[in-house]
Amino acid sequence: ETFIWLALDDLCINTKFTLPQEVSCLMPSHVVSYLNMEKPTHFVSSTSSSSLYPSIRRQLRLSYLVPALLEKLERFGSGGIRRRRNRDDDDEGMVHRQRQMWLEVPSVQLRLKAVLERLEALNDEMMGEFQ
Repeated sequence: ETFIWLALDDLCINTKFTLPQEVSCLMPSHVVSYLNMEKPTHFVSSTSSSSLYPSIRRQLRLSYLVPALLEKLERFGSGGIRRRRNRDDDDEGMVHRQRQMWLEVPSVQLRLKAVLERLEALNDEMMGEFQ
């Protein structure tokens, strides 16, 4: 999970994008010191294991919110992320298939791993454009 936040931080730096509060509030308080992005005004969980909002629930939300965020960034363009051409039904079909793929991932941990891989691929792509 920490690596996802680091990759999100890189994405925000590269694209000059600010995470919505709905996403940033899921940030675990222990990663704040590692990040350059704007800090959330509140956290939905604390570092204690007896939190009213357990880490698995926070991770579950994160595993669905980040793909939705990336879809919007890729679809409408932001910073260094290339905008997808919205030509016809093929694009809509691809978006639907990607959404379905995220929904069918059998566990939170696997979905977070896939999210991290997608973030790293986007960051690598953008870094290649800057060189």
